Amino acid sequence: MKNTIKISVSLLLGMAMAVSCKEEVTPLASSVSVDKTSVTLASEDVTPQTINVTSDGDWLAVAPEWLKVEPNYGTGNTVVTLSAGDNLDEDGTLAGTRRGTVSFVVNDASAEVAVTQEGDPAKDQQRTYAKVSAVTSGKAYLMVSDPNVAKPVSSGANYGYLYVTTVTVEDEMITMDDSSNGFVFTETDGGYTLQDTYGRYMYQSGSYDNFNVSETLPSSGHIWTVEFQDDGTAKIVNVTTDKYIQYDSSYNSFGCYSGERGTMPVLYEEQPK
Repeated sequence: MKNTIKISVSLLLGMAMAVSCKEEVTPLASSVSVDKTSVTLASEDVTPQTINVTSDGDWLAVAPEWLKVEPNYGTGNTVVTLSAGDNLDEDGTLAGTRRGTVSFVVNDASAEVAVTQEGDPAKDQQRTYAKVSAVTSGKAYLMVSDPNVAKPVSSGANYGYLYVTTVTVEDEMITMDDSSNGFVFTETDGGYTLQDTYGRYMYQSGSYDNFNVSETLPSSGHIWTVEFQDDGTAKIVNVTTDKYIQYDSSYNSFGCYSGERGTMPVLYEEQPK
């Protein structure tokens, strides 16, 4: 990455020399700093914000496409302006808050400014999920038997089945109003732990087909294995009981059963915002 940035700076300086040979090219800087570490821009009719860049030579600004940095390269101490267009969705309505980082880069050093552009708070809660065929530790997943997606055990209960809400699957993607239906899979010895949106661990005990939940890590019954099937479903097995998670249409809920009782879930992974 550093080599790419050095080349970019050299190319930019070369272009400047082609326009005017009167200016002497200065060495690539060894230090750079900024007077602000964060900036907030309005959602519409954006008032530009300024950053004071302090450097002992040439620097280059690296920023997301939606953010305008002027100038985006320079020499020595410079006042830089940050601005953006209106933060709108394709339908013309206000989009959710967007965030990015501007990096002012020199030789083996950089200074960063976190930039936030305001948006519609309701859309900030939305989450997008994509169908997957593998689990990544620490990620959140929807458990789906189309069109039904599992909900966590009620917040006031210590056990129960995973009742459902309906969703629309489009191009193997699902958009939810918030993250409340996500279950986090975390790798551990022998498999994974499962935690719901409240941070509670899911486990099984005794002969019951439902789920127990605990805010602290249980001593047993909390390890699950995941095996993806040819049809795209995931067989999520409790190591202690040897039961696996299935959607039972008779009860409109997900339980954990020893025999074939319904359909195994398809997993959809939460995507970065």
